[in-house]
Amino acid sequence: MDEIRGVDSGAVIDKLVERGLVEVSSRGEGMGRPLLYGTTPQFMEILGLKSLDQLPRLEELSVALRPPLPAEPE
Repeated sequence: MDEIRGVDSGAVIDKLVERGLVEVSSRGEGMGRPLLYGTTPQFMEILGLKSLDQLPRLEELSVALRPPLPAEPE
C-alpha cells in the first residue's frame, strides 16, 4: 500500500484492522517477514462483493486515481 499511496500507510491499516475490514492472514517470506493482510467477511458484505474478483485491478485503479487533465481553453 505504501508504494501505491507514496506515503506511510500504517495508520490506515491499523484503522482497517480496528474496524474489522482486514486482518493479518500470514507473514511474507521477504526481509523481516512482513505481515500480510486479507479482507474479512465484513469487508465483503459492506462493499456488496461476492468475490474479490469483483474488485478493480491495480492498473484500473491507477487510471481512476489519475488527476484530471487540465481543461482546454475555449
